[in-house]
Amino acid sequence: MFQVRIHGRGGQGVVTGAEMLSIAAFLGGKHAQAVPSFGSERTDAPVVAFCRIDDKEIRLLLSYGVISLAIGLLFLVACLGLRSALASSTLLTDRTIADEGLLILGCVAMWRPTEVLLYEWWPLARRVRLLHWLSVIQVQVQATDT
Repeated sequence: MFQVRIHGRGGQGVVTGAEMLSIAAFLGGKHAQAVPSFGSERTDAPVVAFCRIDDKEIRLLLSYGVISLAIGLLFLVACLGLRSALASSTLLTDRTIADEGLLILGCVAMWRPTEVLLYEWWPLARRVRLLHWLSVIQVQVQATDT
């Protein structure tokens, strides 16, 4: 994680600078967070702003999916091996339940890795797309007579 701490006085653009840095990091494909810290909101008051930049959120999800996939594949291979061993065994007279049960158990073990790698990255991609749209939106401020 890359962390930036910006010190300054009120009115110098410390908070705006941290927000701009986080938006630039976001547009560069990173996850970013800008957090201001100040006391009284007055000109020349001490201000501190923090900016954190990292790509950990997506990286953790993908590494979790790959590890889950490896474990699921090992378990599936073990279930299929046990299934073929039972097929040649004479211990069970009716092997249908054990045979189908091991096949279903091996397939169920692959459920979570498949879910992570195929479906769970979509909300993250949608969030990145939404934040990108928000970062380039045109804002117009107009004064009204009151």
